[in-house]
Amino acid sequence: MTDVSNYAAFISYSHDDERFARWLHRQLETYRIPKHLVTADGAVPGRIGRIFRDRDDLPAANDLSAVVQDALASSAALIVVCSPSAAKSQWVNREVEVFRELHPDRPILAAITAGEPGGEDSNENCYPPTLRRPREDGGFDEPAGADFRPGKDGKRTGVVKLVAGLFGLPLDQILQRDLQRRQRRVTAVTVVTSALALIMTSLSLLAMSARSEAEHRKAEAEDLIEFMLTDLKAQLQPVGRLDVLDAVGEKVIEYYSAQPSREMTADSLGRSARARHMLAEIELAQGDLQAARGYSTSAFEATRVILERDPTEPARIYEHSQSSFWLGYFAFLGQELDIAEARWDEYRQLTEQLVEIDPTNLEWLNEAGHARNNMGIVQMRRGNLEEAEASFEYGRDHFASAFQQYPTNAQRDNLAGSYGWLASVREENMDAQGAILHLLEQIEVLNGAENFEDDWRLRRDAMVAEANVARMYLYMRAPPSAESVENALVYLIPASLEAQALVRHEPDRVNWRINAVRTLSLLVDAHLFAGEVAEARAAMINLSRLMSHESWETAELDQIGEARVQVRASQMRLLAAIGEEEASRSEGENLLVQFARAREDGSASSQDYIYTLLISNFLAEQHRAAGRHADADTVLGQALTAYEARPEGVEHIFLRAQLEQANALAAAMEPAE
Repeated sequence: MTDVSNYAAFISYSHDDERFARWLHRQLETYRIPKHLVTADGAVPGRIGRIFRDRDDLPAANDLSAVVQDALASSAALIVVCSPSAAKSQWVNREVEVFRELHPDRPILAAITAGEPGGEDSNENCYPPTLRRPREDGGFDEPAGADFRPGKDGKRTGVVKLVAGLFGLPLDQILQRDLQRRQRRVTAVTVVTSALALIMTSLSLLAMSARSEAEHRKAEAEDLIEFMLTDLKAQLQPVGRLDVLDAVGEKVIEYYSAQPSREMTADSLGRSARARHMLAEIELAQGDLQAARGYSTSAFEATRVILERDPTEPARIYEHSQSSFWLGYFAFLGQELDIAEARWDEYRQLTEQLVEIDPTNLEWLNEAGHARNNMGIVQMRRGNLEEAEASFEYGRDHFASAFQQYPTNAQRDNLAGSYGWLASVREENMDAQGAILHLLEQIEVLNGAENFEDDWRLRRDAMVAEANVARMYLYMRAPPSAESVENALVYLIPASLEAQALVRHEPDRVNWRINAVRTLSLLVDAHLFAGEVAEARAAMINLSRLMSHESWETAELDQIGEARVQVRASQMRLLAAIGEEEASRSEGENLLVQFARAREDGSASSQDYIYTLLISNFLAEQHRAAGRHADADTVLGQALTAYEARPEGVEHIFLRAQLEQANALAAAMEPAE
């Protein structure tokens, strides 16, 4: 790139690709180039510089073509967003043509988002006609660039590839430097944490050695603890360092346990409670629900006592609100809905009390929004969907307002989460398209983060949302259409790769592993619906590896059992697809026995009824294909009887889809011979 250019690059794109072009524009302009990179023209600057994109750079242009031509003339490179829409766009084609005429020696890079590069099918080709240069031998020179399609380069690598192309850098060099920079960031935080732990231990020992010195040292230790529970926690959570957070929490509790409770101030008791909340989060993430609830219960007792001492002090109100939330959350996980509602209503009252004290406090405003979301969750579980949706809409509007004022990743995550809950209530309301729409809004909010790749929480939430979109496409009708399966795979392939990356990053984080297992199980189903047996087998192998981890056997979360059912149903389908019909039928029949026992003891969930019909439909089709019409009729009859006897309120969009298929199969069944 030359120094005389006003723009580092010009992004050319069709109207259909505006969302991606906007995201790419932001990524390139905010990308920090690793230090000490050198090209033949000298050292590479720390930033790329200005990027031209018409909708951002032409707010008051009267003559669009003249301004665009000036921008093309002033750009050091051209980036073409390649898709079937771009290939058919006369505007994109003309921009490539003009840039090549103006700057025959400057780089033109392709950012492929959809379609096929140079595909023979005109509807699939993603390259504008002028993008590929014809050779004397009749072939074409393909442009350099990056492939952002699912399963290709990925977003992070794709951006780095474009940066390498802009500066003429070897790709492996900049990729290695980029990775080293990210590793140094995590390593630096870890080193600082270890050093702080040693310092705090030393301070604790010194605090006990002499009274006069102890007061001074104790104050220093308290300041250090405050840092560890606030700033340090905020730095470690996005990068997913549970091990370091666990060590911090244990060290804080050890410090306070050595002090007589009568000598502890309210501030000290509050910090001790916050450390227990942090350890509860960690135990929950690692699958130990009992230990997590134990930490929260002890924290609740501590904050209740200090709130009684000073019921108007905001710090005491806030600390007890957190205790109320966590006890409600663990009660909710344990299906104790009355306790959950009572604790969460207390949480709502306390947070609204805080907002009355200071309506400008962002943290308190966020807590009030979360409290409304929690009440919506309880209402949804009770079947009061209208009240639930009203609570979630309140939370969405609340967080949208906060995000406009403070556009941080934490605020972005809050707003995205509200869309996720709105999708859930739409799903419960039998509105598949409404659920998909809210999920896509959630994904768009999350992907808009400038440092998305470095924030593992945002990546996790985006992956789960993508998997949920695919789940809707696969199961909102039974069987799914070819178009629905194709749509599901568009989201599932990248989501499954991201899910496995999350597990590699935090192997002991059970809830992330559960997300990965369920996502890959969906991927197995989608490949089988598409007739791609080899791909389904490969996904099942990866799935089995995820379930071989020791945490999968020791965790006590209900979601583990639900995920196992989902995997076994996928395995049943796969066995049939590879010709193991007897094994497939045995797996399905064993699951039906399991569901029947759950119905007998009253523990059957909505998922059990969904899978009772789903597996019965599958077995009925297998029986009918083999000529066993009486067996097919029997299995369908038992499933429909179970459905009719279900408890009041057990209903779901997927259950209805499976019911419609069961009725259609029963109506088309030939009489038994």
